[in-house]
Amino acid sequence: MWYDFDWKKEEVKQQEVRGQEIIYMDETYNDHAWNEKYEIAKQYYLKHGNLLIPQKYEINGIKIGLWISTQRQNYKKGKLSSERLEKLKLINFFKEENNTIKLDNSWLEKYELAKQYYLKYGDLLIPQNYVINGIRLGAWINNQRNLYKAGKLSKERIEMLEHIGMVWTTYKKNRYDEIESLKQLRETLITTYKNNQKNKRI
Repeated sequence: MWYDFDWKKEEVKQQEVRGQEIIYMDETYNDHAWNEKYEIAKQYYLKHGNLLIPQKYEINGIKIGLWISTQRQNYKKGKLSSERLEKLKLINFFKEENNTIKLDNSWLEKYELAKQYYLKYGDLLIPQNYVINGIRLGAWINNQRNLYKAGKLSKERIEMLEHIGMVWTTYKKNRYDEIESLKQLRETLITTYKNNQKNKRI
């Protein structure tokens, strides 16, 4: 039986496979590239005291969050050399407990929602009853402010929130309150103007 075989597609497929192998070899065996990312992770750890980095987090164009995630996966699969294991231990790479990681992931999930809100509206003046994807984002933002005032928010989280426009002290609880206040002010000004006009006529 004759089978129609597309040699061109097969050649492209083989090129893609070879490309993936090159990327894998670079990540796995290129000590210079690995050590470069390790030093960035080390500086992050020395500054923040942990390696609970968002997966999309970048430093100087390097996807250090993705690199950290890859090292955790390689550790679980037994793909990390003893030398690299020792280096990672020096920055407490394996210290985080499951509950801590779970809690941090929950915080990062809400942070990403807050970031999207900021990109859309330009601030974090979120109504306290605001809910998105089943998450009470407004209440969460308010809780971050309370933790900040109580001195219970880490330096890392403070910097992350300020990066997306967090204001720690607000005179208005939320955007709706501010709009309502402006409406009342407008109505007051209109009423005052009308009364002045009537008095002039008298």
